[in-house]
Amino acid sequence: MISDYKVEIINDGMQEFFVEFHGQKDSKFVHPFVSFYLFILFVYFSSYGGVLLSAIFSVSIEIFPLHIVFLWLNSM
Repeated sequence: MISDYKVEIINDGMQEFFVEFHGQKDSKFVHPFVSFYLFILFVYFSSYGGVLLSAIFSVSIEIFPLHIVFLWLNSM
């Protein structure tokens, strides 16, 4: 169960979200950090009195194990 997370709504809309959460503190990745951006587009069509729902999901995921970030910073 993930309990340490943050969700931000972008541009005060209900279609774009930025989600950030952290992994287990006792994992081998030393506090892995995962963030992703989610864009949802709902399209409603009226066809012969019916309503159709279509959704487009665009997900961008970034995973940052803390020790890899430290190695990268130390190499600069």
